[in-house]
Amino acid sequence: TESASDHYPVVADFSMPTILSVPNINSESSIKIYPNPSNNTLSIDFHKVGKHRITLTDANGTVLLRHTSSASTTSLDVSAIASGIYFVTVTSGDGNSEVQKWMKL
Repeated sequence: TESASDHYPVVADFSMPTILSVPNINSESSIKIYPNPSNNTLSIDFHKVGKHRITLTDANGTVLLRHTSSASTTSLDVSAIASGIYFVTVTSGDGNSEVQKWMKL
């Protein structure tokens, strides 16, 4: 009969490549948010024509602001929002969304 001591352990040498960066898949942004960082006003330029839904969320996903615009540029009053890091999500009329990080001073 065979026992556990009759078997040698299998040793394998695996090497994993080191990832130094992740390529930017969508290098052309459909929006521009500025100034970033900002204090009281956040402006957004839309590179696509049409209706856009803007949502401002915090790191927990809490929605702080919702706005809809059909203009090529819109400005939002963010003076009542506390300092911190937020996420601006813009959803176009065709359902495509883009998220950018924004900092409130």
